[in-house]
Amino acid sequence: MMSTIKEYVSTSESPLTIFKFKNLNLNDENMAIERKEFKDFLIELSLIAQHIENKAFTLFEAGNQAFPAALSSFAIVSTGFNLDREDRRKDQKEICPFMNRYDPWTMTMQSKDTFLKTVENNDNVISCYCKVCAENPTVPINDFIEYNRQAKEHYLLCREQEMNEITTAIEKQDALMGFEKLQRSALKNLTEIIPR
Repeated sequence: MMSTIKEYVSTSESPLTIFKFKNLNLNDENMAIERKEFKDFLIELSLIAQHIENKAFTLFEAGNQAFPAALSSFAIVSTGFNLDREDRRKDQKEICPFMNRYDPWTMTMQSKDTFLKTVENNDNVISCYCKVCAENPTVPINDFIEYNRQAKEHYLLCREQEMNEITTAIEKQDALMGFEKLQRSALKNLTEIIPR
């Protein structure tokens, strides 16, 4: 399939090619072969972009791959995490009104229980330096509306900081900045897809 995509991309007259890989999670331990193929794919896209004038690539719904994809071959990367997806699954009998919360250190979503355990282990203080956490260092555990508001704002601020880090890495042409960040996170398997 990848050879078909590569052939299409290199022969297409369109200046912009949009990719969307539905539910792709290359961080999964069992996806080693797919990570290697994705890395080869990124290298191929980079070569095409270098040899064909006015050629750009976009990746929609990049999910966990947003950070490494933005550091490599894609001019535009979009991602969206549904903060409360895990709490809204149909197979759960009871729906939790509290949404998941983004953990900037692991770069993954945490359930309310996991988040509260992390806060409890930190002397009941949120260990985050974003504006919303600095202004609200304790968790509103009995007010799901305020909890969810803070979780959304926290998520946006953290993702904005990550996007700024990507921009800095691109400006400095230093993919190692992203590599080191991923290596410290729960997404460390994704370091394998960053062309170096």
